[in-house]
Amino acid sequence: MLNLEINYLAGINVCFFSSLLLTLIVFATILFQRFYLDRYNPPVVDFFTKDLLLIFIYFLGCVISFLLVLYPFINLFNQSQPFFTLYQGEITRGTLALRITSVLLGFKFLKGFYNFYQDKYLEVQNQLIAEYHDLNKLSYKMNENTINFLISTQNIIYGAVTFIIWIFVIFYKDRTSLASLMSWGLFFIIDDWGIVCDNLIALKGRTLKFHKYRILGFNIFLYILSLIVCFGNMSLAIAILISLILGYVVIKNTVIWLRGVSAD
Repeated sequence: MLNLEINYLAGINVCFFSSLLLTLIVFATILFQRFYLDRYNPPVVDFFTKDLLLIFIYFLGCVISFLLVLYPFINLFNQSQPFFTLYQGEITRGTLALRITSVLLGFKFLKGFYNFYQDKYLEVQNQLIAEYHDLNKLSYKMNENTINFLISTQNIIYGAVTFIIWIFVIFYKDRTSLASLMSWGLFFIIDDWGIVCDNLIALKGRTLKFHKYRILGFNIFLYILSLIVCFGNMSLAIAILISLILGYVVIKNTVIWLRGVSAD
């Protein structure tokens, strides 16, 4: 008789170490470029002038993002049965949608991080407003670095929530109600965020107040659910660590939303 249960632990060690290795390579490359290649021509965006906690959060964001991209594929490839025999269970549990969202969010953060460090903001902006030349005359509500930072922290929040949901699915299979609620909140807001993100870049820091407060509301909603999940199921030390790091990102993100973005 075929075993139609998916082993969510399959390939997790490979994913973790691969993600850590890839992140170390990325940051080693940045270090090499900053302190060797750019000695006489410093980059416009000097990543290493940021405070150490933010650098650590970006590092953690890269690790999580590589995990989100790699795990959905590596886990499937390490199953004892072909995926087409397992997909019904994936659809029922909602993990198929979670796999797709994981890849998209991980890729979005990594692409945004690359654009941020390589100072490709204007290039991305020009692509978005190619058919609307009048937008070139629009003044900035926020500077480029602030917009990039806002987008990066928002992607980190969604990536962290997705990572927590995966932890819940992998290690706490018998407790699925909160994970389902978090998944619903994430899937509900993620489409809106894609539109808002493009608007922030194209409209130079502008977005509708309705969109802004909906994003902020779901940030708080997802953060509170994350706290309940972590403190209800994980060791106290790990729960406190996750709550402090994620809380710091949420606060930083919220301050920029409230002070830096307005709608005309």
